[in-house]
Amino acid sequence: MNQESPSQELVPLKKRRTRIPDKPNYSLNLWSIMKNCIGKDLSKIPMPVNFNEPISMLQRLSEDLEYHELLDKAAKCHSSLEQMCYVVAFCVSAYSTTVYRTGKPFNPLLGETFELDRQRESGYRSLCEQVSHHPPAAAHHAISDRGWTLRQEITVASKFRGKYLSIMPLGTIHAIFEKSNNHYTWKKVTTTVHNIIVGKLWIDQSGEIDIVNHTTGDRCHLKFAPYSYFSRDVARKVTGVVMDKAGKAHYVLSGTWDEKMEFSRVMQSSRGGENGTEGKQKTVYQTLKARELWKRNPLP
Repeated sequence: MNQESPSQELVPLKKRRTRIPDKPNYSLNLWSIMKNCIGKDLSKIPMPVNFNEPISMLQRLSEDLEYHELLDKAAKCHSSLEQMCYVVAFCVSAYSTTVYRTGKPFNPLLGETFELDRQRESGYRSLCEQVSHHPPAAAHHAISDRGWTLRQEITVASKFRGKYLSIMPLGTIHAIFEKSNNHYTWKKVTTTVHNIIVGKLWIDQSGEIDIVNHTTGDRCHLKFAPYSYFSRDVARKVTGVVMDKAGKAHYVLSGTWDEKMEFSRVMQSSRGGENGTEGKQKTVYQTLKARELWKRNPLP
């Protein structure tokens, strides 16, 4: 038997840190800084450094890939409508940690890059670059040998409204699958940081987006319900319906952006009674039992 030649040396695996240092505990009055900034764009406001997380915006963007296995599963799907469900779950999963993340990432320098190479363990490599300083904008490209490419260009518009802060990401996210040549695009929803003046900061995601497959014409209309004190619905709720290009519903998706998403196949749809909102009729879907699409990993 041939023994391996000693010249083939083993490459040591990268050691990754298991925790980040604790945040310095300084008491600071946010209102004293923010009161002069109502109505202004946040990128023009100098903020004290301890409102920041110890990472850059480029690292934060790369975190969108935490649940890359949803794209791996999507790449294996034979049906474009089922593939859409995994793409939608991936889109929602990008928000899963934001509920605890009230810190702001550092603004990268112009031309700064951040590379995340997980080819060995997860099959993908990702590169982010800061491409504009004012307004701050980043370009992100990830390629996987499991059959998908993801790219996004993101710039952020923000407005301080007194009691809360609105962050509106502008730009489009593209996912392209090699085998089927399916090309999906979507945008990000509005993030709102509440209790700027008094109380504990908390974050909400709200808005409606369309995820479109430009190859087949399939689309999913996704709703992130804003938090309401008076609502009996579960908090942080997300709902969506996957339709083909003729407008026929095939899957109903539901869940929350910080916990999990489920999908159920539509067997039949019918117009229900009037919904009350502007007299529109509500569509009622008869579905099979819901199956889990995505579940959040426990936080480290």
